[in-house]
Amino acid sequence: MGIALYFLLTLIDTDKIYKYVNDGAVRKSMSQVPRARNISGSDGNMFYNVCRYIWNQKPRPKEEQTYKALRKECSCGEGGRESRRKDSLARRKKELEEWKLDQELRKERFAVNTALSPLSYPGSGLVVEPGMAIPVTPLNLHPIALECLRHGFHNNDIMINMTCSKTLGMIYLSVNLHEYKLSTSTKVFGNNTHSLQILLKRTDDVSRLNIDVINKLLGQIHYRSVYYDIFARDVISLKIHNFTSEINVLIKRSTMPLLYDPGPHNNIEGKVTIVTKTFERPKSVENLVQSVRKYYPNITIVIADDSENPSPIRGDNIKYYIMPFAEGWFAGRNLVISQVRTKYFLWVDDDFEFTEGTDLQKFVDKLEDAEERLDVVAGNPGKKDEKAFVKTFSVFEGDESGDCITRKMGSHRTMKNFPQCHRSDLVTNFFMAKTLSARRIGFDPEYKRVAHTEFFIDGLGQLSVAACPEVTCKHALSSPQKYMYYRRRQDDPKDLQNSVDHTLFKNNLKCIRFH
Repeated sequence: MGIALYFLLTLIDTDKIYKYVNDGAVRKSMSQVPRARNISGSDGNMFYNVCRYIWNQKPRPKEEQTYKALRKECSCGEGGRESRRKDSLARRKKELEEWKLDQELRKERFAVNTALSPLSYPGSGLVVEPGMAIPVTPLNLHPIALECLRHGFHNNDIMINMTCSKTLGMIYLSVNLHEYKLSTSTKVFGNNTHSLQILLKRTDDVSRLNIDVINKLLGQIHYRSVYYDIFARDVISLKIHNFTSEINVLIKRSTMPLLYDPGPHNNIEGKVTIVTKTFERPKSVENLVQSVRKYYPNITIVIADDSENPSPIRGDNIKYYIMPFAEGWFAGRNLVISQVRTKYFLWVDDDFEFTEGTDLQKFVDKLEDAEERLDVVAGNPGKKDEKAFVKTFSVFEGDESGDCITRKMGSHRTMKNFPQCHRSDLVTNFFMAKTLSARRIGFDPEYKRVAHTEFFIDGLGQLSVAACPEVTCKHALSSPQKYMYYRRRQDDPKDLQNSVDHTLFKNNLKCIRFH
């Protein structure tokens, strides 16, 4: 450990290393180093033997050899709900395997960067367009490493090997050796193939192979993608003497920006659309529209109505869409959001009212904060306990029967720039969201009456969510008889179990519990 630590501190000073290895105490400690016991010759051999010891690597660990937590059966505890569709487990397993294949392609590659590397190399971060080329930089040989390779450590030609392990690209040296007057001391094999070798020969003009020249050569090594795919990963295996490493390359087609024009006035009407879904509560939705118009006269309102006998609302900047009867909660959400033409939308229930506290600009300010990078921010729809609608999920890995998820009250943390706001996983039905983010998750139309939490479960790991109780509205609760007849069906054991079964299948869950 002392030798390795000293190398880390003195790697740029060869004289210090010579002095260190010539010290009597170090000589004694070196006798304990494997491969150092049969040293003979000059003191310099001690130094080169250290190089041999460091770079005579053991086999590099592979990803499957690293620690992975064993999956075991999980439980949601008392009150947890499990699926009754035991016959669906085989179908779910097949769908899960297809999902895993896609996730395997997209996950971060495993990379080990070995200590005291003779080379500086990019372990990851190289991204190339399909069919295009990029330099494999930074790729540099350290001066100490060159001394080790040139003399007692290796005492032969120096061979650098680079191979595309998945053969998705070609490797080539783009420099003309004659320009560097190295046509006799340097040989290149396999240029513009899946495997490139650069041989630095020990010839009479070896002095030309100084560290600057070698690193200029290494700086001209390029990777060119030859196998078209919009998202794929290749691995370049790099070897010099006994030292091996891996360089990860991401082949990725660039995506096009999707931008929303806020308009020349850059006002709230150009940035936000109000959306709602109504069912058998015509007076409530009329009241909502009137309250919106009081504070935002020109903002666009989009309404989806699946009542049996809809009563459309007419007016400027109002879009009223009639759906099949009782089509459902999330089907209506999908419809209204599909018609949003602004960067953000505000979701409100049809029995909410805007008040003086419904300051949409405060929502926009949070969504545009570059540090927090939120996708969804919610307000308080008239609840006395401001934290009553702030909830989080806990997911516990399970065995092949699925994972376990629980929902509980509370938040993860407060926001740095907005300490009155709380980062959470689930918020109330009064929220503003980025249109693109919500569309990416979507609202599963399978959920008709039992729905809301399910959208945020689908968005776990994809939606960044917060609750800011400073923005408020009023919940003008309305319970018409016909509305309540269908609303109560959400508590029907059969409907509730069907909703749970669908969630468990879709999200590969064994059980779910709500606090």
